Amino acid sequence: MNPKVVLLTFLIVVSASIAEAGPSSGVVAFTNVNLATMESPEILRGQTLIVRDGKIAAFGNSADVEIPADAMVIDAGNGILIPGMHDLHTHVYLDEELPQYLARGVTTIAVLMGNERTLEMRSSVEAGRIDGPRMIIAGRAIEDIEQVDAAKAVVERQAANGFDAIKIYNRISADALKEMTSAARRNGMLSIGHIPRNLTWQQMLEAEPDAIAHAEEFLYSPVIEGDEERIAAAMIASDVSLITCLVTYDTIGRQAADLERMFDETAMRYVDPVTRRGWEQSRNRYRKNISPSDVMGLRARLGFQRSLVKLLHEKGVPILPGTDAGGVPFVLPGTSLHDELTDLVAAGLSPYDALRSATSDAAAFLDRAERSGTIAIGKNADLVLLRGNPLRDIEAVRLIGGVMVQGSWFSKSDLRRMLDTVAEINERESA
Repeated sequence: MNPKVVLLTFLIVVSASIAEAGPSSGVVAFTNVNLATMESPEILRGQTLIVRDGKIAAFGNSADVEIPADAMVIDAGNGILIPGMHDLHTHVYLDEELPQYLARGVTTIAVLMGNERTLEMRSSVEAGRIDGPRMIIAGRAIEDIEQVDAAKAVVERQAANGFDAIKIYNRISADALKEMTSAARRNGMLSIGHIPRNLTWQQMLEAEPDAIAHAEEFLYSPVIEGDEERIAAAMIASDVSLITCLVTYDTIGRQAADLERMFDETAMRYVDPVTRRGWEQSRNRYRKNISPSDVMGLRARLGFQRSLVKLLHEKGVPILPGTDAGGVPFVLPGTSLHDELTDLVAAGLSPYDALRSATSDAAAFLDRAERSGTIAIGKNADLVLLRGNPLRDIEAVRLIGGVMVQGSWFSKSDLRRMLDTVAEINERESA
C-alpha cells in the first residue's frame, strides 16, 4: 500500500481516539475534595462538589451535601480543585495540539492570529469531534493600515467572518489604530496586540486597546527613566490589560544560549516532526541571529519586563498570562502556561495572584466572569484537580490529577492516553 495512504489511515484512526472523551455531560460528584474557588485565598476543605449537565450544581461540607443516586462519583483523594486555567496568547495549527492544553489544565485559550481552519477546529471541539479547550479566536494579524476607512473595513470583515478579537500588529497609523479599536468595540470584539513599531507606547495606549500582548513590547518604544509609572497610569486610565508572555522572551534567550539542552526535554515527543526540524540548529532563527554574547542583554531585558509587570500589578493594572505557544520554538502547549505562572511569581506576584490571573481575572477580561473563572454554583464545570496547593507553591499547577471541561471528566490515565496518542502520531509521521 502507498505509504501516504497508510499514514492517512493511521492519522484518521488516531484522531478518532483523541476524541474519545471522559463521561459525557450528566451528574458527577467529587468527594474528599478541597476547593480553591479563586474568589478568595481560602481553601475550602472537606468538600463535596456536584456537577450537573456541565454546570456546578452544589458544593459544601461533605456531611451536608447529598450525592445524587445517578451520579458518577470521583474520589479526589484530598486533592485541590481549581477553576480551569486560561492561556490568552496562543497559536494553534494542528488538531493534536488541542488535547495537550487539556492535559495541562488549560481549559480556555485565546488564539491570536487565526484563520478559517482555526474556526473549523473550534467547531470540531464544540461538536465533540476533538477534545480540546474552549477557544477565543482573533483574525489574521492587522498591519500596513494607514487610512481610517481601511481600518474600519478590516475589523468589520473579521467580525463578519466570526472572529472574536482583532490582533494589532505593525505599520499602522495613529488615526487608523484609534478607529481599529473603536470598530472592534462596536462589533463586540476584543482588541489585543503589539505596539506598532512606527508608534510610541503613548500612542498605543491613547487608542485604548483591551490589552497589550507581550511585556516585551515596551522594549521597542522609547522608555525613559520614570516612564514605568507613567505607563501604569496610562494603562489604568485607558483600561488596558497586559498579557505578559514572559516565557516567550525567556525561552528565546535559553535556546540562543543552549539549544542542545532544550532538545533533551521529554516533551519534544509531543511536537510534530516538521515543526521540530525547523527548531534544529541549522534552521533555528534565534540560534542563527542571536550570538552567545547577546544572551546577557536578553536576560537583563527580561529582568526589566519582570520589574514592569510587578509595578503594573502593584498599581492595579490587570496582569494576564499568555505564552505565545505555537509561535516561538520550545514554547509548548499547556506546559508553557505553567512556566508563565512560575515567571509571574518570580516577577513578584504571590502564587494566589498568579493563579487568579489565569482563572478569574482571565475570565473577567473575556467578559465571561458570570459563567467561568471561579468555582461557584451555576458556573461552567471547567475544573482541574491538583495534587498540591498552588496557593502556597505555584509549581503545584503541574501536578494534575484530572481535568473537567464542559462537564466531561478526564482522569489522569485519560490525559496520559491523549498525550501518548499525540506522541504516536508524531513518531509515525517521523518514520
